[in-house]
Amino acid sequence: MPVPDNREDHSIQRCVQLLFPMGGLGSRFADSGYGLPKPLIPLQEGLPMIVKSISSFAATYMNANHDGQSTDENGEESLDEYTIPTGSLPLRLIFIVREEHEREYKLRTYLQQLFSSCKTGIHNSYNNNDNNNNNVCLSPTARELVHHMDIVDVQFVMMDHNTRGAVETCLLAKHILYADNPVIVTDCDLFFRSHAYERYLCKLLSQSARVCEGQSTDIDKDKNYLAGLLVYFPSTSPRYSYARLKENGSGDVLETVEKVPVSSCALIGAYAFATAALFLRAGESLMRDVTIAETGISTTTTTRMISLREALMRRKEEKEDVQKGEFSFLVKEYYLSLLYNYLLHWGFCVKAVPMDEFASFGTPEELERYKQGLVSYVES
Repeated sequence: MPVPDNREDHSIQRCVQLLFPMGGLGSRFADSGYGLPKPLIPLQEGLPMIVKSISSFAATYMNANHDGQSTDENGEESLDEYTIPTGSLPLRLIFIVREEHEREYKLRTYLQQLFSSCKTGIHNSYNNNDNNNNNVCLSPTARELVHHMDIVDVQFVMMDHNTRGAVETCLLAKHILYADNPVIVTDCDLFFRSHAYERYLCKLLSQSARVCEGQSTDIDKDKNYLAGLLVYFPSTSPRYSYARLKENGSGDVLETVEKVPVSSCALIGAYAFATAALFLRAGESLMRDVTIAETGISTTTTTRMISLREALMRRKEEKEDVQKGEFSFLVKEYYLSLLYNYLLHWGFCVKAVPMDEFASFGTPEELERYKQGLVSYVES
């Protein structure tokens, strides 16, 4: 099924698609005695994890005062022209929900009721007839938060099987992602804020609007075109994903690495791509390459660029040196962080910026530290 094109739908041209792949079983929390799926586990603010996570994108930095210069003191492109007039980031929310989590815990029902006051309809991408009228308890705090967000659309994809990782789960939403709009794949078990990240999101929206309005340029020749955006926190723990950056302070990414601390820039699970089309291209490339490695079947042809995986495997066989975390690209799981290596291999620019605030509650231990007001992530 082709990816939808939204160029004629002016109501959602300037929005970011926020994709939540909630396909995990949440076994660690279940084993620790929690009786709810991870997205619905409450935090001390009275918010379920999923709502707290969404609040990361309730932008407040958009109207900061700037001097309007087109470049900064280092000659880098200024972001001052990229603003959101309302100060609120327009969002299209897409939730991938396990069927069993709806049957047993009414996860989709909760989210439907929470966003029922939005100005647009809420849809189940597989079945628009919701016959489940069970009421779900909605806290005033959650409703108040949603009321102040600019949510232009909400979609659901129901999932009835396990996948081999987040990328494969995300591809279940391929048929409802708008090709030209930015997409952020994010987790339900974190909260962050970053001034720099939000400013770059404004740039992604501006790029998208130009495409939708027919003002697109050749992105391969546009040195200022931003294809990917990451946000990081300080850590050297091998449990996280990492970005290795240029040393000139530009934030330009050289590579992304899974579970190998090639730097102190550990990635927060908020993976932004300039367009859904670019995200899907990278995701399908990763799936294809992992399949090649597992089956031993080569699909290299004269019309297909030799993949980074094949080049690295050849270098390994020839016992050549491999720099730092390059072989993390060869892991047999579909990690979102590794998609940026494709963007870089194709010649695109990827930026990584520091967080201003960050809290992770992805494990029972992290959640307990968060509730105690401690740093919840592992720093080393």
